[in-house]
Amino acid sequence: MKALLDDIKNIISSSKTKQSFSGIEWPIAKVSGNEIISRKNVKSYAYEYIGKDIDQLSPEARLLFILKLRAYLNKASSGNFYKFYLKNNRIFVNTTEENARFFGGRLEKLDNPLSIHFEGGQIYGAPYFGPDYYKVNGLYYRIISFESNSFSTNKIDFAEFSGHHELMVQFIKRKTAVVDNKLAGKEKLHGIVKGASDLNITSEEAKEELRLVRKQLEQKVESLFFAYVSLFVSANTLEELNSKTIRLLNILDDEGHTPFFETHSLQEVYKSTLFGVSPLFGKYGQEFNTSVLSNILPLSVDKVSSFGKKYFSRAGNDVYLDLMDLGDGLNVLWTGPTGRGKSVTARDYAWDLIESTKMKLLILEYGVSSERFVKWHKGVSYSDKIPFLMFKEDPHYLLEIFLSQVDRDKDNINTVDSGKIYERIKKGIEEDAFNSVDDFIDYVSEDYEEFKYYFSEIRDYLDDESELPTEAKIIHCNIKFYPKRMKKVVLAFFMKWFEMYEGDIMLLLDELYKFIKKEEEDVGSYIDEFIRTFRKEGKPIWLFTQNLTDKDQIAYFEAMTKNCDVRVCFREGSEISSLSNFKSDHIVTLNSLFYEEISSDDVGTSRSEVKFAVLGPTVNKVLRHPKNELRYTVLNTDKDFTTMFKNWETGYGGRFHECFRESVITFMEARRELGV
Repeated sequence: MKALLDDIKNIISSSKTKQSFSGIEWPIAKVSGNEIISRKNVKSYAYEYIGKDIDQLSPEARLLFILKLRAYLNKASSGNFYKFYLKNNRIFVNTTEENARFFGGRLEKLDNPLSIHFEGGQIYGAPYFGPDYYKVNGLYYRIISFESNSFSTNKIDFAEFSGHHELMVQFIKRKTAVVDNKLAGKEKLHGIVKGASDLNITSEEAKEELRLVRKQLEQKVESLFFAYVSLFVSANTLEELNSKTIRLLNILDDEGHTPFFETHSLQEVYKSTLFGVSPLFGKYGQEFNTSVLSNILPLSVDKVSSFGKKYFSRAGNDVYLDLMDLGDGLNVLWTGPTGRGKSVTARDYAWDLIESTKMKLLILEYGVSSERFVKWHKGVSYSDKIPFLMFKEDPHYLLEIFLSQVDRDKDNINTVDSGKIYERIKKGIEEDAFNSVDDFIDYVSEDYEEFKYYFSEIRDYLDDESELPTEAKIIHCNIKFYPKRMKKVVLAFFMKWFEMYEGDIMLLLDELYKFIKKEEEDVGSYIDEFIRTFRKEGKPIWLFTQNLTDKDQIAYFEAMTKNCDVRVCFREGSEISSLSNFKSDHIVTLNSLFYEEISSDDVGTSRSEVKFAVLGPTVNKVLRHPKNELRYTVLNTDKDFTTMFKNWETGYGGRFHECFRESVITFMEARRELGV
């Protein structure tokens, strides 16, 4: 390690001298700094380090060079902190003009600077699988750093975490203000100074704090030393890497250290993955900065204190929601006007519940709001056809399909007729006569010629397939575009599928009102049976409807919703004066909800900040749901995502769809796994 750092030091100190690195001879060129930003007299210069023959190094050598160069710069910087990161396909170091001479005295500007070659999905030959870990030659790496003023690390077995890599300790000299002979809070002040060095101060509050600190520093200062320690965690698998990281974070937390991940931002991930292509997102055509890219995802699915799932809100407070703390089989009623966020909130939460378990999610809806969500999570949708023959050996199911198409009174179908049809179906099953939908229709029609006409309208919606894919976590059906006679067949099919499925499953029934309104009364009876069956089996049901007053118009409604343990209510169109089964303080809470458009200057568009109330036996709480631009775009663009990614696809040879999806999902998994 020392020899390697000496090599790096020699390479950096002279642009004319070639030094050996992992058996390869190559120079480091030095470039003059360009002022990239100036805010309130805060200056930063970016100095590029460009390797001529770095592409000749092995992937592992490239990665280790980057990691150790960054560590060396921080350690050997004579008390000055340097931010090492990637931007526009080059290596950058953030520093100040005063400290620029550390990089070798006079900095020469190159007329034709050499560019570092980036391959799609790689940084110096190292595939980048998320914002905080690399994969090189089959090994996974993550940089974990922490700050300390005690340097106590006795509990850490560094060999266990880092293998052959060593601990990098960077001693950072910081100036801390003393006001009225009392030392200002060093942690807070340190965070401000560090934030200033990142030059990404966006809030007026942070800018004002920085101005005050600078004013205090002019009066009286006291020097303090902090240690920044970086550890290159390595493992054979991502699971092992995450496990090691969790153990390491726990140890650091026990010792009073503040750990953090060495990562600049998601934006650099995407830029480096797709070199030379601007990160524009479909509907808005705007470049999204790092805060938006980072904030599209819940920070954790773990229970935070006793409040449940934690959402992130750029407006300030964290958002907590825990709908499953009352036990299994919890029923939830979601109400609120279209576009207010109830479906988005519920689906995101439902996915977090099922993705790490064997539970499946069945979504039945009267509309298209879930289609993008289903595609995003690789679910299967049966909004065009159903695999009719999946239960071809069940005579009760096939008889139910037949009876769903007839009007018993009008068609004079009595109990005897039903029995005869049932016997005919049983005989066909014994003879293995139902190998296609047409086989079934023709066989039964031999005794009941008019039977085939019952199926004329719905024949094109019945598929000869005989199974559902077992690997899909989400089963979805939009019943809206099926003919009325077919809707009962669809519901009968999914009812049978639920009865036969042996694992855990939860039901999301969106637009309940449209399912059970008066015009769909016969369909409503199926929905009623569906809900009663789920409730009897102790499976969770989430029901969605527009208004809390729907129950006054529909007979089925109150029976369906009275057993909902929790009601999640978004702002109604007008004030609510009275509701049965609601307490007065619930009504006050509901009337306090709001829906507000908030400008986002950094992305040139706006977003929605939604308040909603969670009302239940043990909770009466108003929460906030930040609908942000990127998540909205992802789940509301066209089915193939072509609109969203049209500006990126050329730069990645048409392979970006899957790459982006996997990167974001990996990011979500890593943050959930680590509980950050």
